[in-house]
Amino acid sequence: MTIIQLFDYAALDVADRTYIEIREGQIKGLLRNTARNIIDTGKLLAEVKDRLEHGQFMTWCEQRFGWSLRTAERYMAVADKF
Repeated sequence: MTIIQLFDYAALDVADRTYIEIREGQIKGLLRNTARNIIDTGKLLAEVKDRLEHGQFMTWCEQRFGWSLRTAERYMAVADKF
C-alpha cells in the first residue's frame, strides 16, 4: 500500500503560500482551457475533414499546421471520446 503525502502549505511562510496557491489556481484554469481547446480543435478538424476529398485533409494538415495526419487524428479521437 502506498501512502500519499499531501503538500504541506503550512510549512511555507504566508507570502509564499499565498503566491503558490494563486499560481496553482491559475495553472488548473489553464489546464481546463487546454483540455477544452483540444476537444474543440478535434471537432473543427473533423468538420474540415468531412468537407475535403480523400487525401486532401492530410495535405491540408501538413501544409497549414505542419502536422502529420496522425496528429490530427489524435485531436479528433479526443473530441470523439469527450
